[in-house]
Amino acid sequence: MRKVIYADDHKAIREGVAMLMIKEIEGLDISLDFVEQGEPLVERVRAREYHLVFTDNSMPPGISGIEATRRIRSFNSTIPIILVCSDVSRFLGRVDGIQDYLEKGDLAPGVFLKIFKKYL
Repeated sequence: MRKVIYADDHKAIREGVAMLMIKEIEGLDISLDFVEQGEPLVERVRAREYHLVFTDNSMPPGISGIEATRRIRSFNSTIPIILVCSDVSRFLGRVDGIQDYLEKGDLAPGVFLKIFKKYL
């Protein structure tokens, strides 16, 4: 079983992403977890074996997705991390430890399946 975790502080976005992902993993051996903040993301990745991480860039009042990535990289250098943000151009090539970027405006059917096939 491949494990995926998604972190975003906005409940509506988490719920929308969950609906998209659940449809796209049908028939695949993938389990999904969701968290609201960067700190729980780091704790979960440290405690469990995940195969793919999605993180929002900004998750106030806690740490950002970029800081969560830095912390995850301190103990796991191989897990693919996808930064999800409203404006990808602000971050392209500027964040160490990020394998890929996903713009929130591009969240649509098929997007996650492509990423799952690429990284899992």
